[in-house]
Amino acid sequence: MGQEMKVLQKVERYITENRLDEALEFINRFHSSFINNTEYFNLMGVIYLKLENYKAAIESFEKSLLIDNENADASYNLAYSFEKLGCINDANKYYELSYHFTKDDSLIEELRERKKRTSKSPKTSVIALMYNHLDTTKKCFEYLVKYTDLKEVEIIAVNNGSADGTKDWLEEQTYISKIIHLKENVGLTKGYNLGIKAATCNEIFLLANDILLTPNWLDNLRACLYHEENVGVVSPIMNVAAYHQDIPVQYKTFEEMEEFALTYNKSNPEKWQYRTMVVTCCAFAKRRVLEKIGYFDERYPAAGSYCDVDLTLTATEMGYKNYVCYDTFVHHYGSQTISKGLAINLKLGKGLFREKKGYCGDENSGTNSLVLQLRQFIQNQPDSLIEIGTGFGISSSIFNYNFPYIQYVGYEKNRTVADIAGKFLDIKYVDNYKNIPLIKYDYVFLNGILMEKNLDLKSLEYALSLTNDRGFIFGYFQNKDFIGNLNVNYKNTFTNEGIIELLMNHEYSSYEIIPCKVSIKDQTIEAKEVCQRLADVRNISYELLLTSSFLVLANK
Repeated sequence: MGQEMKVLQKVERYITENRLDEALEFINRFHSSFINNTEYFNLMGVIYLKLENYKAAIESFEKSLLIDNENADASYNLAYSFEKLGCINDANKYYELSYHFTKDDSLIEELRERKKRTSKSPKTSVIALMYNHLDTTKKCFEYLVKYTDLKEVEIIAVNNGSADGTKDWLEEQTYISKIIHLKENVGLTKGYNLGIKAATCNEIFLLANDILLTPNWLDNLRACLYHEENVGVVSPIMNVAAYHQDIPVQYKTFEEMEEFALTYNKSNPEKWQYRTMVVTCCAFAKRRVLEKIGYFDERYPAAGSYCDVDLTLTATEMGYKNYVCYDTFVHHYGSQTISKGLAINLKLGKGLFREKKGYCGDENSGTNSLVLQLRQFIQNQPDSLIEIGTGFGISSSIFNYNFPYIQYVGYEKNRTVADIAGKFLDIKYVDNYKNIPLIKYDYVFLNGILMEKNLDLKSLEYALSLTNDRGFIFGYFQNKDFIGNLNVNYKNTFTNEGIIELLMNHEYSSYEIIPCKVSIKDQTIEAKEVCQRLADVRNISYELLLTSSFLVLANK
């Protein structure tokens, strides 16, 4: 017993002297001897708590309480860990247990104050932005109220110059903490910034009025937001979203959507996917992070105009990690308030982004759909994969998430883009793709290289040489016969026959070429007739004329 006391006292001394790594290394030596010692696990939890590894701290304190459920110190420490993660209900539960069992009079008063603070003060400011579309706004707020503990949040409504009765309706909603009525539409970025500056909480949740929140949304996103100290912006998965932040869904009604979300929304750290950029129509961040980034740049005209790319990439540049939470689903109507003029907004936003950053914010091909195709090829083993032309690394994140056993490396020609993408991903800068080290890989993903309008064919041929004897290549080849490419002379366009010849010249004897067609559901009869005549003149099929690219999957 005396030996155990000496070990624990030495650990306490290490902790007091802030020698945390030494404390952790020392305490782990004696794990088998202290398997039933409640103080051992409490001290281990304290070390993890000071190291800001809250998940490991919680596991240790819970083990301590399994041995002695009346350990007031362990209950207090567990409550504090939950509070740091933003799990207020769990924090209150264990503060209550600690208050019940502690014999320390000085701690009793502190516990009273802590319990009061965590139970009564809202922690999150919800900034809800709307412009007209009152019916959509009503539905948005219906789901916000339905699936949110209103004691935990303050709701700030920013009415961006609506002229459809939105102002009167908002004034009738007694649960809204603050309403900002603007005389005219000042734009999404300024509207959000006004809401953020009016907020009083340490957490900021951005909510567009075309989002329907779902069960457990706040607890799930908050758990991700606090799992590391340098988390930037977190955002849920949706049915419709940019940057491959959507999943296919089958529901047809709101009731079916809620049933789906109730089953889907189970907090799971393994489903948090790091991203360099995320959408901000539904996004969660610490106030101090947004203050450090500098909020939205109000020069961006609207949503869908690179304002979210700018904000979240800036977070990445500053060393913060953004996450898409695949454990949390919300419904997105899909840009109801910005669909008009979207192309103009994109052009203006892209120009501003290039002016500010010195590079373009384009992301490369449709990786989410590609992953579905690749599941039939990629086995559950540590194969190697190289991506050529990574952009900002969204595809890298998707591959690492879906195929964690793959040994991934990516190369990007734009130094600035490579530096940002490479902060937390294995992405390297190379001045020319022909200068990539000649190492053989199991899989070669031709991504950004195929998007280069002045594609160097020798670089592409070099890329094709990087597979081993059983290797696969895959990528989206631009269609030379696509209607959008007929009057240009881009070097990165190919005919179906040209792709086959290229593959055969490099001994890719087995291949699949999948046409990727553009949507024509809104095309007029006159436009369809013009396309058909053009196809006839060029002696190609109508379908080929509307095929923008080919997804090529090939192996030797």
